[in-house]
Amino acid sequence: MEVVDRRIVQELGAGLLDEWAFKEARGAAGGILFCWNSSYWRVVDRSVGRHSLSILLEDKQTGTKWGCSGVYGPHEDAERATLWEELSSIRAQWGVPVTFMGDFNVLRRAEERNRGGEVSPAMVQFSDWIEEEGLIDLPISNHAYTWSNMREEPSLARLDRILVDDEWESTHPSCFVQGLPRAVSDHIPSC
Repeated sequence: MEVVDRRIVQELGAGLLDEWAFKEARGAAGGILFCWNSSYWRVVDRSVGRHSLSILLEDKQTGTKWGCSGVYGPHEDAERATLWEELSSIRAQWGVPVTFMGDFNVLRRAEERNRGGEVSPAMVQFSDWIEEEGLIDLPISNHAYTWSNMREEPSLARLDRILVDDEWESTHPSCFVQGLPRAVSDHIPSC
């Protein structure tokens, strides 16, 4: 989408969401949208990167802060280091529990695609970055793959994920990720 307005946000959130942050798509890909209810959350800061949209939220009741970054990862291996730097920088700047979520456009392991294959340098770099940052890659409870090329004999891969830090996980111990039915995208949405 090129434009997001109040009508779209209210439709998506069944009237419960009234604020949003948006990074427009490049062509048919890469748009990021965060929506929230301003009765509960206040946005303290936001950052629009080349490959991400990050918001620093504050719980209006408790004052607790939480950083959340939506990701649309680059397809080119050479650009991925830019994304890792972007996300590491936001995490260091805000110093609060964080969640990185979205389409990273890279696998971590060969088993994350239905047709197997070799482990690439990009996969190793992604896993190394996750480890260096001390992040936890939350499993999707009901799906092995999050993307399909939508062909009769499809290629499937896990390109989408939610990464959290230890502090976030310790404050949300019963949280889990579940894939939702695919509607119009070649990716499954997760919650």
